[in-house]
Amino acid sequence: MQYLPDRKRLLYLPRLFSQQEKIIFLVLLLIVISSGSFSLTRFIGRHTERVPEHGGVYREGLLKQPRLINPLFLASNDTDRDIAKLIYSSLITFDAEGNPIPDLAEHYEITDENKTYTFVLRKNARWHDGKAVTADDIVFTVEAVQNPAYASPERPNWQGVTVEKLDDHTVRFTLRQPYAPFINNLTLGIIPKHLWKNVDPISAPLNELNLRPVGSGAYVFSNIEKTEELAARITLTANPRFHREGPYLKRIEFLFFPSEEELVQSLRTGAIDGAGGIPLQRLGRNIPRGLTPRAFSMPSVFGVFLNANKLELLADKDVRIALMQALDTERVRKEAAGDDAKETYTPIPAGVFGLNPDISPIRYDPEKAKNILEKEGFKENEEGMRVKKEKKSGKEIITPLRIQLATSNAPQLVRATELIKTMWTDVGVTVELTVLPVIELESTLIRPRAYEALLFGEVYSHDPDPFSFWHSSQIKDPGLNIAMYSNRKVDELLADARKTADREIRRKKYEEFEKIISEDVAALFLYSPSYNYFVNKKVRGIREGTIVLPADRFNEVTEWFVYTDRAWKR
Repeated sequence: MQYLPDRKRLLYLPRLFSQQEKIIFLVLLLIVISSGSFSLTRFIGRHTERVPEHGGVYREGLLKQPRLINPLFLASNDTDRDIAKLIYSSLITFDAEGNPIPDLAEHYEITDENKTYTFVLRKNARWHDGKAVTADDIVFTVEAVQNPAYASPERPNWQGVTVEKLDDHTVRFTLRQPYAPFINNLTLGIIPKHLWKNVDPISAPLNELNLRPVGSGAYVFSNIEKTEELAARITLTANPRFHREGPYLKRIEFLFFPSEEELVQSLRTGAIDGAGGIPLQRLGRNIPRGLTPRAFSMPSVFGVFLNANKLELLADKDVRIALMQALDTERVRKEAAGDDAKETYTPIPAGVFGLNPDISPIRYDPEKAKNILEKEGFKENEEGMRVKKEKKSGKEIITPLRIQLATSNAPQLVRATELIKTMWTDVGVTVELTVLPVIELESTLIRPRAYEALLFGEVYSHDPDPFSFWHSSQIKDPGLNIAMYSNRKVDELLADARKTADREIRRKKYEEFEKIISEDVAALFLYSPSYNYFVNKKVRGIREGTIVLPADRFNEVTEWFVYTDRAWKR
């Protein structure tokens, strides 16, 4: 007996229906299919979610050439910091809200009234060459920083700290006295002992590992392409053995440009996917389609720091007041740093502890500035220059109101110095500008304290500590007191504040410190910058927040992604 129609009978079946019945049947069939598809789509939508998928390439443009991609030597080159942040891991890092999160550390404990820090390392952490990361690497890195032979800029942060290995995966730091912001020091990138232990410290900056680095971070150094001995492109690839979740981006490429104009043009044309540190106005009113502008706040203060040891007339407080009154700080801030930069008139960045409400800033008033300079004896001569004539020991001494203003060749700072020169010139000050690459600026002017006036920035951590910038013990190199400021009361306030973990007590001491600095007009504060970052919309997972240095935009790079997939909800 035959239960199923053969092929011929199936082909004959449509002839049994009329044309109208065929249409009805097809409509009903489409409804069933559509309804089923809709129900299936809803079911999948309810029970799954979009998740990052591995893959994709991100290309970023940079201006400065790489020099020393090594956590021991990241003094002044943002490019070195950027690449090192991706290649090297640290004990902890920070999230977008400024909270510390474990990196190489699995967990940590703070005891003994904030003097002892114990870290247990992740057992799955590996160097890019496959060897395990151990406590020996942590101890080696910190002791290298502390060794004067390496001349590491990080050395002041680690003085008075003892580091010891408790076992292969446990390390302990002991401080001589409590230091509330010490947790910030633990973002130091860790270098592999097995590759660096036989390198002479003095010749370490010349080692090829500085430009072909091996770390334990989210990305592995892959290749460097050069043109006429200059880096044209550096390629990093995702670390398949990374000890934390991610990274999702398959590859990150850094392309190098000789000028900001070429960098901006490449951003406009899509030759690169992102670039940072560009004032918003440089891209004009119409930001290229496909780019997302992002702004990270930064706890730093930029201003003009005056060296009375080099130029005696700057020791006169009234002259300093006149120089401040001659500055249209709002114009300098907007035209040099952009609309996202914040006003500041104290040594502690805006938004960290908040501006002391008892401080009244010196406002822009060029006429008052001229009057003060007249009273101080600086009169205009036939050539239109202000000079001060005095008689000492029967001789006439002529002191010109001439100031040498130095800064680095960063576009933002160059623009700011040009504006300052114009404003000071308008009240009769003769200004000579010196613009140098930051390495040369530091070696020839900052470290020997050979500048008269210096436009520069003081960069704080997430938990600010002004000690290194304003304590009198930090006036000489390698200290960072570029204001050359000395005040016994300020020294006491700063020393006491860094010992307490009570944030409210610290805030009160810092407010008193700010008031003294303001009354003394110890520096001419201009603004706290934001870090503008333009990234192609295809790159997602980037969270805006607070960063200490531009490289910190990569703190959460393991969460960046281009592609997505659907996964069942947990």
